[in-house]
Amino acid sequence: MVVPATASTSVGHSDIISEYGGVMQSPNLVYEDFLTVSKVDHSRFDKVGRITAASEEEDATKLEYDVYTEIFPLQSGDKLHVVMLKQLSVSDKLVHAFDHDPRVLGTSIADKFGYVTHGVCYDLANGKDGRTTIHLSFGGLLMRLTAQERTLKGISKDERVYFLVRKDN
Repeated sequence: MVVPATASTSVGHSDIISEYGGVMQSPNLVYEDFLTVSKVDHSRFDKVGRITAASEEEDATKLEYDVYTEIFPLQSGDKLHVVMLKQLSVSDKLVHAFDHDPRVLGTSIADKFGYVTHGVCYDLANGKDGRTTIHLSFGGLLMRLTAQERTLKGISKDERVYFLVRKDN
């Protein structure tokens, strides 16, 4: 499921934590990072680009992610703030698609991000180098995320998660 959200690049990371602190903490917070897009590949589909992005640390996190670029355009060099959460709201457990309706959910952390997807982790592999690779499917849009094992401990196979992205330029 792809949910277009209102893009907001003026809200800082600390503002998000202060406003949605409970959502941005363990065990709900699975992963968070700042990545730089190095490539957007449209060779397979016109409206969906497979982005390649990485963090700037020495043991860089690597991300390959299918993005519906017609509603969330990206290009090489864009800096992204990405967050993986188990729930969008700490007070309510979202049960079905109608719970995502703003009339039911009200304001949520998704309002602070430009692109929000909901999907399932269908593969998880721990490498010998201390890195973990997870594969997620968002209704056919795919993602592969490779990071240090310690940063991806909060997710397991067949678990449903939200992946929120916003430009941080």
